[in-house]
Amino acid sequence: MTRLRTFCGTILLMAALVILSACGGQTTDIPERPAHGSISDGADVLSDGEEEQLNRLIDERNGDGARIAIVTVDGVDGDWEDWTRDTASRWGVGENGKDNGALIAVDMDQRKTRIEVADGLKKTFTDDDASTVVDETLDPGLKQGHPAQALTDTARAIYDDADGTHPVAADHGFWDRYTAVIALGVCLLAAALVVWGFMRRSHKIRAGADREIAEYERSHPGDKVTKEQRKAFRRYREIHREEPEGFEDQQRRRAEARRDGRELDPEDDPAVTTQYAPSFAAWLPLYAANPAMYNGISSSGANGSSYSGSSFGGGAGFSGGGASGSF
Repeated sequence: MTRLRTFCGTILLMAALVILSACGGQTTDIPERPAHGSISDGADVLSDGEEEQLNRLIDERNGDGARIAIVTVDGVDGDWEDWTRDTASRWGVGENGKDNGALIAVDMDQRKTRIEVADGLKKTFTDDDASTVVDETLDPGLKQGHPAQALTDTARAIYDDADGTHPVAADHGFWDRYTAVIALGVCLLAAALVVWGFMRRSHKIRAGADREIAEYERSHPGDKVTKEQRKAFRRYREIHREEPEGFEDQQRRRAEARRDGRELDPEDDPAVTTQYAPSFAAWLPLYAANPAMYNGISSSGANGSSYSGSSFGGGAGFSGGGASGSF
């Protein structure tokens, strides 16, 4: 009888452990990475106009030291920080090799927030910075019932901190008058050399772009290249000077996807991610289809490519940096 009770007790204990393990391991699925833009608004807190405006801000400022994505949900089972870290990693927020991504996450049901920060970004946007932005910007805005403004202000704060444009107190107590004059002279000389180098480089790139345009005009005598097209292509070549690493593999993936009738991955889709064009002739139809993405104003991404309109460049390094909050 004792053995029977012991056996039954063991079975019941094992069953309880299995049940508890199943309950404890249950987690909410990670949403699909946005096919267009950088926002997954699963909680539906943004209007179409607000989402478009916020995506435009991210598009314009991506590259200012950080690349940002946003996710909102209505409830997450399991550990909140694990879920946000897994989401940022699965989506590949940030640039490959730079790991400069940040994910702004909001759980409207549990009223939780988090800014997940990649390892590479923590050099300029620390965990303390993230905590300050959560406590002073994200959570108060959500608490007041203004999610669009809260998310917009949060994104701006991250970009400002990561880009180094936030105010820094200056300390000149160490410098006396003569040392300051010498330092100023050195700075002016260095600035002059930088400007000279930039102008020389810009002239060289511009001349190369003009040669490409001239070659196109010779082979297409009936086509007229407008002044605006010429300016846009020069700006584009400032960013996309050389064929990026992996360009041939990208071309192969595109061809296979089109042959199989599959949708292109965002990083391979010219309508989502700004692509490298090897010539003016290849660039012209891309510019005609989407002037805002191919006018050279957007900043370049990893390996010379540009991620205008997208925050997903294969970033990694999400080892738990950032800060959480509640509202």
